[in-house]
Amino acid sequence: MAGNNFWYENWNGGPGPKITSDREIEIWEQRFEMLTRSLSTSPWREKCRLSLAQYFKAFSQPNLEDSFLEGWRLFEEISGSRGEKINDKVKRAANIYKKSTQQRIVGKHLKVRRNSLTHGHKIEASDEEMLAFQMLHFLAPLLEHYILNGFRFSKQDELWEFLDLPEGRSERQAMENDLNNKLKLIRKAAIFRQDKT
Repeated sequence: MAGNNFWYENWNGGPGPKITSDREIEIWEQRFEMLTRSLSTSPWREKCRLSLAQYFKAFSQPNLEDSFLEGWRLFEEISGSRGEKINDKVKRAANIYKKSTQQRIVGKHLKVRRNSLTHGHKIEASDEEMLAFQMLHFLAPLLEHYILNGFRFSKQDELWEFLDLPEGRSERQAMENDLNNKLKLIRKAAIFRQDKT
């Protein structure tokens, strides 16, 4: 797993200036407009604004250990309520991906590293950059869905429940069948109890 850029970010910088095409700039502008539009219409717009500020704070500072910890705090904030288990939050963030297994492994790895930092174990200097990049790549898609709210959820809880749904189609189909059966029973109970509409 250490190969294929799984545990590190392949840095594509270098001494030469990077030239950005007009098309890339146009795409950035469109994404920025989409972001600002989503911020203004979000049912939890203040939390979105605070999340963006925290994201900027996390990934714009030179201390990479602090960057990782700030990113982790933001992850905890936007992935569920305070009382929920971290493993459930990791699963939600991973479920954004079509194939979530690799992201679950990354999320659990980040959890272990965060716990070891909390208990006084320092990150080795050679690992700091890798860990900050892993946190960035794990967090960014979740933050994007949290802010853009593409399915127009009215509450954060709906987003989290959506991300809790199983990845497999057959599992979701079984849940849907179960809910339809319960709905039929509720309708029959209404007839039996002679509920008036």
